[in-house]
Amino acid sequence: MLFASSEATALDQPLFDAGLDSLGAVELIERFEQRFRISVSPTLLYDHPTVTALKSYFAAHATAVAEHVADSAAPIGDPASHAQSAPRRSALSPANTVLQLLGLLVRPMVLALSVLPVLVLLDLCGRWLSPPELLLMGPLWLALFLANTMAIIVIIKLGCGRVKPSCELWSFDYFRWLFLHNLFRSLEMPLGVLRGTLLLNIFYRLCGARIGRRVRLYSVSMQDVELVSIGDDTIIGRDANIQPAQIADGRLVRQQIRIDNRCVIGENASILGGAHLPSGTQIAALAVVGNLSPGAATSSSDIDSSGPRAVFSDEPGPAPRLLGYLVIGYIVSVAIAGGVGFVGAITEATGAAPPSVAGLVLGLGGRAPVPLESPIGDQETPRL
Repeated sequence: MLFASSEATALDQPLFDAGLDSLGAVELIERFEQRFRISVSPTLLYDHPTVTALKSYFAAHATAVAEHVADSAAPIGDPASHAQSAPRRSALSPANTVLQLLGLLVRPMVLALSVLPVLVLLDLCGRWLSPPELLLMGPLWLALFLANTMAIIVIIKLGCGRVKPSCELWSFDYFRWLFLHNLFRSLEMPLGVLRGTLLLNIFYRLCGARIGRRVRLYSVSMQDVELVSIGDDTIIGRDANIQPAQIADGRLVRQQIRIDNRCVIGENASILGGAHLPSGTQIAALAVVGNLSPGAATSSSDIDSSGPRAVFSDEPGPAPRLLGYLVIGYIVSVAIAGGVGFVGAITEATGAAPPSVAGLVLGLGGRAPVPLESPIGDQETPRL
């Protein structure tokens, strides 16, 4: 069963909120492949989670769908049709199944590697600072967490190297791409606080993206960043999906995305591989653009030389942004303090010694600090 309930699903309601589970997602993707005779990405339902988004996706790929449907109508005895149907790797083979399950661990791995240094430093500072002082340093702990996350992603990205422009599904190169795809998808939560800031631009530049001046990125849904080029004074709306990779005829195909100067991409829009947006182009919200799909892009001749800033005129200024960052930082500190207090209460109730994160990671041991004074008069003299 694809859904847990039989209630009607709204067109803009996420399918997973409507009851679709992981097994149902695999089955639904298999039905799409059987119906349209094409191969789709295993992350299709995550990148396009609603019925409306799926409709736009298949509309953008209408040419490929029509070609495969026409091929399926060829006579069975036609040798040309059999020549095109070469054997393909199976997604349900034991090795591929294990690799797909390991891919689910990418997000927890990034989170653990980002949080662990913060917890170690917090434990070490707790030996000299009082709890209120540690709480006041909340924004610094959040900044360290963000710096760890960005450094880990950059190191892993550079270590994995470049993925081939095209590869067969379920091959080694495909799983390497899928690992990097899941790696960048894991950034939606930790780097969300950096939307629209220069730090987010610097991070994507370090990962290989070509980003011009005064670009404002309100989306952290950018994949295959080495194939993305964004011109000056361009605005990428919140949760816009920049995705150079697509699935076609059983292969992963990665094409460059070029966005010229002073473009505006609406919220939740999808820019697919091969798209080239000329200067001053405005993409509507929820639109899907691949090689400039008809009707998706609208020229914005009224955008002046100062850039399309009037489109996002209601965005918060520097002061509200700083206030929001401070609030998030202190919320993170309170959450960490609550977790530490909970663990301490549990260990105290069981009679065990409170664990030390720094001791476990750095091998310092959980010994209590040596007292500075030890009066002799307070000790009992042993009798002979």
